[in-house]
Amino acid sequence: MGSTWVYSFGGLRLRSTTAIDQLRPYQAEAEAWADIALSFETGEPPVQDRISYRWPGRYGLIVGTCGDEWLMTSSLDGAFLISRERRTVRCISAPGASFDACVDVLIRRVLPRVATLFGASAIHAAALARPEGGILLLGMSGAGKSTMTAALGNAGWHILSDDISVMWGREEPLLAPAAMGVCVWPASREGVGLPIERCRPMPAYDGKTHFVPEGEPATVPVPLRALLFLKRGSNVAPALEPLREAQALVAAAHMLVQFDPGDPARPDRVRGFARLNAAVKIAPSYRLLYPNDFAALADVELLLRGLLKA
Repeated sequence: MGSTWVYSFGGLRLRSTTAIDQLRPYQAEAEAWADIALSFETGEPPVQDRISYRWPGRYGLIVGTCGDEWLMTSSLDGAFLISRERRTVRCISAPGASFDACVDVLIRRVLPRVATLFGASAIHAAALARPEGGILLLGMSGAGKSTMTAALGNAGWHILSDDISVMWGREEPLLAPAAMGVCVWPASREGVGLPIERCRPMPAYDGKTHFVPEGEPATVPVPLRALLFLKRGSNVAPALEPLREAQALVAAAHMLVQFDPGDPARPDRVRGFARLNAAVKIAPSYRLLYPNDFAALADVELLLRGLLKA
């Protein structure tokens, strides 16, 4: 019998046949909503016998079926067979392909969607936390989510996820720690002043690095305290503009991530909208205005720290 490693991701407890240093070790005090067995192998990747949906973007992610299982594939690397009972995920890399690239797709694209099969909601946003609770950073590509996440993480905030965040709970939405650290381009790494010893090159990216702050492996979900919609501009001072519940709900709903958008019968879209509706009623929403200036990020961090303490 080989060794088994146990990890936590987005409220899931993962039992893996392979050590993965990008995942958080599971801690006894963490609540797990589901158990999943991960296995890794090298071989000819399977192909879908039915394609349900293709996502745009550099990951080239496709979901469909292969026999009785769901199959997700990526143009970067990796095929992921998900059993119908949702309890196993087989990760298959092509011979000679990058194992790290396969793991990157698994963590950043596949596992957040698998969590929705168990009742979680996934949203295209970064999530961070302090002792007072957690925040969601939302915005379209280029809004600065990764740079803001890196700046807050470097200032002592705990990074729960930097790309797709996982929410649980009904009356009180909870943010569950998911992907470790944050991925940034060289300009952001230098502008934020990230310690180079805590950065490493990302697979399948030219120049992008993965930064993990010290003391990251917390696995306990935290209550959502605020939703922040990022808006960068020139000659603006960092400021928070309150948003009405309806404004925030409509804007955030566009960021919901589904397991299979090609299946109109799947419940995750409806569940996600209901959870967001509860979130905007409990947690205040703001438009976060800030300038295109790395030096201003320290003032933004103080602003957000004060928001959570209010």
